[in-house]
Amino acid sequence: MTAPHPRKGNKAVEHRLHSAVAEVLHRACLPGWRYTYMEARGWPTFLLVGPHKVCFLQLKISKGTINTTIAAHIMASGCGYGYAYFVDDAVSMLRDWGCVPPDAEPVRL
Repeated sequence: MTAPHPRKGNKAVEHRLHSAVAEVLHRACLPGWRYTYMEARGWPTFLLVGPHKVCFLQLKISKGTINTTIAAHIMASGCGYGYAYFVDDAVSMLRDWGCVPPDAEPVRL
């Protein structure tokens, strides 16, 4: 049996992506950072609050579904914003923002 392609809109694949990033945050989130999973339609998947920084991470499995109005508002407010289709890209953003250490590894679920 072939695994579903990560860009086909499959809810199970999207759940695995969200769970993998949540697991990385659970294991590796640095002191001083807090995060929450947001289930509000149109809003980013994770809100991360750290020392003098607020960041939003949007996880998607198919292109064309980013709410650009909300993304633009977040960035205009001076907050960090990024979106990822794959766990490796999400972890890279978390590293860049300083939420997780540089050696934090993606989790495969």
